[in-house]
Amino acid sequence: MSRTPEPELDRTLAAFDRVLFEASPSEADLASLDRASEHAQGERFLLYRDLVRSRLKDLVATALPRTTALLGRAAIDREVDARLSSAPPTTRFFREVVEQLFDPREPRLSHPEHPELGDLARLELAQWRAIWLEVAEPAAVDFDFAKRPVLTATMTRLELAFSVHLADRPVSQGNFHIAVYRRRDHVVETRWMNEELAAILDAWREGSEPAIEGVRTAMSRLGRAPTPELVESMSGMLAELLERGGVLGSRP
Repeated sequence: MSRTPEPELDRTLAAFDRVLFEASPSEADLASLDRASEHAQGERFLLYRDLVRSRLKDLVATALPRTTALLGRAAIDREVDARLSSAPPTTRFFREVVEQLFDPREPRLSHPEHPELGDLARLELAQWRAIWLEVAEPAAVDFDFAKRPVLTATMTRLELAFSVHLADRPVSQGNFHIAVYRRRDHVVETRWMNEELAAILDAWREGSEPAIEGVRTAMSRLGRAPTPELVESMSGMLAELLERGGVLGSRP
């Protein structure tokens, strides 16, 4: 069996990419693919183009259901079309395509009637990432305040200006401190906490000092002193995170 020369194969693959992702496939590229194919039917490549693009649009809409409901499926599809033309996916992993095809900072996605749209998309992207992210969690022993804490690598911290994490309530403005992570039972949890607990969690995520020093660092950054109420709420948060896998323990 004859082997296709490398330069010719590269040109064919480049033409195939353009047919899939450019806004309008060119007749020259379709003709090039026809010549390289055993079946000279350009319509086959156009059908494949439609199938690929439809599947990618479905994926984005599935990964971001509330964003899609707010923005509208037609707008989601237009955004994916625009991204495919300007910045086609570079990853070979299907699950990673969503973040490459939908950027909540994109000006095209601004919605005057729904200023919370950006926060909502950021939250859903973090939740989607937590579902599939493959991580090698570091070794940990039982939690000890005198040792450096170990948190799951699936955790993302968000600072939101709208209460989009409360899906069953009307959206309000404020300062909302959110942690998204995958629990031990593989359920994605979205946790809301106050400013002090968020500062402690951020210090623990840095993992550069013992947990007790992380508490002191967090309070110093906020210019506050620990209170009995803080210790109680921190203990409750820590117990839940240890049970569910947000905090894995301490470094050996």
